[in-house]
Amino acid sequence: MPVMSATNERPTITYGITHFPKAMIIDNERYSGTSVEIVQLLAEKLGFDVRYYPCPRARCLLDMKAGSVDILSGVFKREDRESYIHYLDPPLTIETALVFYMQRSQTLKIRKYSDLRTLTIGKIIGMKYFEPFDTDRQLNKIEVSTSYQLFRMLLSGRIDTLLGLEVIHDIEMEKNRYENLIDKSPYRIDKDMNLYFALSKKSPIIDKKESFRKALSELFRSGQVEGIIKKYYGDSLRVR
Repeated sequence: MPVMSATNERPTITYGITHFPKAMIIDNERYSGTSVEIVQLLAEKLGFDVRYYPCPRARCLLDMKAGSVDILSGVFKREDRESYIHYLDPPLTIETALVFYMQRSQTLKIRKYSDLRTLTIGKIIGMKYFEPFDTDRQLNKIEVSTSYQLFRMLLSGRIDTLLGLEVIHDIEMEKNRYENLIDKSPYRIDKDMNLYFALSKKSPIIDKKESFRKALSELFRSGQVEGIIKKYYGDSLRVR
């Protein structure tokens, strides 16, 4: 939560950050990435210093719920988080696709929806993907908390395939060097992904939520957000 900086001149907000290149990069005690730079600009516009709090994503969310983390980035909007998270508009909308990942040794390739009927499918708890998949009770779906868990389950044979957003899961594959072990099936669904900057409802800065919304909107309108994305991704990531 906000504390006064050492000079007692500017309040400090606590930013829960998880190493997830290129959005959030932790290099010893140096922090960079698209989300990091946007949060820094928000803080500057509103007169805050930023205190970086490295934490695994699940821990970040728990601390957000408790109010010991003030702000998070790259948050999916989910009903189970509405009680403790205030989502700031506008979100960062990324053009991506939903993709089924499978072990390279798997002979079956998913080419159409009906191919899922005989498979055990891994997914993230509470994540909305697409219809009819989300409400299809005939499918054998296993839910876990993180994409890292899904990939480990896939490689150990506990699931046949996992469903994920290509822009996120490809980074997970690269980070863990899974490219020679895992393939993407031909069946894919184009999907826009909304990622939010979010405030803890238990944080004192929640009283400034409208100021944060206006500042974030101005960063989008001015082209600064687009410029930061291009700096890290070039033309490889399409956002709006």
